[in-house]
Amino acid sequence: MLCRALSSLLECRDVARFQARMQSDAKFAPRSATVAIIEDDAAVCNALAFSLQTDGLSVREYGCAEDLLKDAFAVEIDCLVVDYRLPNMNGLDMLKELRRRGIDAPAILIATEPSPAVRAAVGLMGASIVEKPLLTEELYDLIALELRSRRGPRN
Repeated sequence: MLCRALSSLLECRDVARFQARMQSDAKFAPRSATVAIIEDDAAVCNALAFSLQTDGLSVREYGCAEDLLKDAFAVEIDCLVVDYRLPNMNGLDMLKELRRRGIDAPAILIATEPSPAVRAAVGLMGASIVEKPLLTEELYDLIALELRSRRGPRN
């Protein structure tokens, strides 16, 4: 999704054409859904947020696990996109803490070359994993699938 969004933006000369092009071939996730991005790389976080917002999703951005964990509105999040390598607390440990607190939103871990141990831990937690670099629509497709099948947006 990110690559498609950026290449489409570069190819299109005006915003209306860009938005029409993005919506013409997208597999839509529920529009009332809120996705949290927990990513310490501001450029990656901003690009992901832009991409998801272009597809009509509401996005909350967090630079570290602690920011999300102290947010009283974390219970309202419909899907989590979590970088594995976060400062102070890795993405898996953050997910464990969220689950301990009763926050069970579907989660997608993004990681560069995850080890077999990380893959196994993600699977045991019922989460999904997408490898960086994010060059295809795999992340968006997983978000849409999770929102439609497991949870749907909170009302």
